[in-house]
Amino acid sequence: MRPGALASLAAILIGLGIASASARALHGINFPGVVGGFSFSDATNLERTDPGQGHRLDYSLPGWSLDVFV
Repeated sequence: MRPGALASLAAILIGLGIASASARALHGINFPGVVGGFSFSDATNLERTDPGQGHRLDYSLPGWSLDVFV
């Protein structure tokens, strides 16, 4: 995963003002603890089992889930 792509995603999430608290640092980039009301719940390193697939950040809201692939 290119660091520039990670930085761009982090800037978009933070720039939209959808979160202020950092939940997860990934390659030195802090990702928000809350995205549109969805709270960070887990992160999965997909690289371990399938190189090139990156990471999945899981966010949840009662009855809903949001996966952000980085």
